[in-house]
Amino acid sequence: MNSFLNEYHKWINPVLIVLVTGSAALITYNLSPEFIKSHPVKTAVIQPILSYIGFIFWPCLIALGYVTYNEIKNKRSISELEKLLSEYENISETLSENIKELFNGFLYKFSTAQLGFTPTERVTLYIHDGNQTFIPFGRYSSNTSFAKKGRPEYSDSIGCVARGWTDEWHFYQSSVSPLGDEEEYIKEQKEKYMLDKSTVRKMNMKSSQLCVMRLDVGKKAIAVIVVESINPNKYVEDEIKTTLSYQKEYLAQMILILNKYIPKPSNANKIEEF
Repeated sequence: MNSFLNEYHKWINPVLIVLVTGSAALITYNLSPEFIKSHPVKTAVIQPILSYIGFIFWPCLIALGYVTYNEIKNKRSISELEKLLSEYENISETLSENIKELFNGFLYKFSTAQLGFTPTERVTLYIHDGNQTFIPFGRYSSNTSFAKKGRPEYSDSIGCVARGWTDEWHFYQSSVSPLGDEEEYIKEQKEKYMLDKSTVRKMNMKSSQLCVMRLDVGKKAIAVIVVESINPNKYVEDEIKTTLSYQKEYLAQMILILNKYIPKPSNANKIEEF
């Protein structure tokens, strides 16, 4: 009954109000002797209706009372649910923040202990949301400029992240210095990664070397890890690939286990962006 009332409340409530109001106006109404005498045919039709109007008024009044009570109860339930939802959202946000710090801590330890980081390098973890988008969810660089936040989401069809996602492994060593010839660097980025001029110019780190490895769980790709340097000769491809390979399975399992606490693009702005 309650589910029926909730589904059709928009028309049940006004219909009951009309019936109660109309029948209430007629329940104490009596035809005048003059009307009865002057209009015997109309009286024959109207009088039975007036006689039984109580059978309309009282059931409709009771029904309206129940509908009103149900509406008040639902409003209270909605209010309680909204409160609970707000509490769960706060808990989820706190968990996401703590998990982000967990990934940041892993990247910090990994980059300083095994990747030989200096202020010219940066490492970022990009988790795929399953819908053509990456969410940056972990970053470390001792250079505060390189560690700054950027976009809350990235396409999986352009850029070095997309290239590593498609090819499983991608290594890039620029032949052009972004500091020495910015226009040529921009041209190279467009040809290689389909990045437009404005996007390249807004980058807070214009890398001369990129190492991108895809992280898989079984046959399912779930993320990429990107190591960048402004030094074009920082890493030898085979060596950095081997170093990242040692950690990819462990990191992929971490993501898989904690994935439900990682915010999607729709609510990623609740967590600190990169």
